[in-house]
Amino acid sequence: MSRQLILSLLGSLLIHGGFLWGGELFNKAKSSLAKKEEAQTVEVMVMPPQEPDTPEVTPDTAHDTDISDLAPPSQMDVASASVDSAFTQQVQPPPPPRISKGVMAIPTGPSSANIGKGLANVFDVSNLDQKPEARFQPSPKYPLSLKRAGITGSVLVKFIVDTSGDVRDVVVIHSTHREFENPAIEVLMKSKFRPGKKGNAVVNTGNCQQEVEFSLKAEK
Repeated sequence: MSRQLILSLLGSLLIHGGFLWGGELFNKAKSSLAKKEEAQTVEVMVMPPQEPDTPEVTPDTAHDTDISDLAPPSQMDVASASVDSAFTQQVQPPPPPRISKGVMAIPTGPSSANIGKGLANVFDVSNLDQKPEARFQPSPKYPLSLKRAGITGSVLVKFIVDTSGDVRDVVVIHSTHREFENPAIEVLMKSKFRPGKKGNAVVNTGNCQQEVEFSLKAEK
């Protein structure tokens, strides 16, 4: 065999061996690089969501309760007693008493409850055949304070004249000064009248009126 052939075979072997060895080295380097990349991979962990903090609730004490906000019980909550109307009976008012023609009815009320008390029949002065006439009447007593001040006035009164001619139930209708009222009432209570007549009989007469004058000229 010639020397040139031997050298060409050796060169061919070296070339093929280099390729094989280089390919193996390349595969090893590639595998090593893949392992490094796997080692450098970072896995990101996702944190679970946290629950919000709830405020601590302290129980209300008895003295912290505001009773002003408490609503009163409604009418529906209040027990009520029901009354069966089947057992109620309507009371009819008594019929008005029969009054003879010309007899006045004495009104009843807080201010006139005792007017005409004890008198059987009281005739209105406008229905009489003969009206009462004054037989005696004193002068009124002038209040000293009004007399010194030079104040004059009058009092209109209403009264009843009974069958004896006496004055009963004097009521003040109007007065210019309250100080004149009591002296005017005293004048009528001390007066004496001829009683009024209905036909030929004396009767009790109501709604008699008289004005009592208070004048400084009469005092002189």
